[in-house]
Amino acid sequence: MGRTFHGPFQEESAAMSLRGTSIEQELTLPDGRVALLRVGMAHDSYLPENEEETVVLELRIDGHVAATVNTVLEPDQEDEANELAREVIDALGSGHIPPTAAALEQYADRLR
Repeated sequence: MGRTFHGPFQEESAAMSLRGTSIEQELTLPDGRVALLRVGMAHDSYLPENEEETVVLELRIDGHVAATVNTVLEPDQEDEANELAREVIDALGSGHIPPTAAALEQYADRLR
């Protein structure tokens, strides 16, 4: 299960990989709905975990998947994944972007 941060993102001293943990953060959307943002592995069931390479950005609203997009991140880019999560949470929470896959793609496709 992934780490859940309920405040400012926490820094960890040891290098980690998204293969072993996901970055998860709850947020409240401007309309009052509760959302969960996850940056982590796609968990393709046809690949062994150590061969997975696809990192996804997933948004769940009220427990249902609202959007999932592939990112340009690699599994060992945990710092960059934290940065991506912070940017998306700020944009969603402020109402700058809607909670849709199309809106999330601009963040998922950018190199960090």
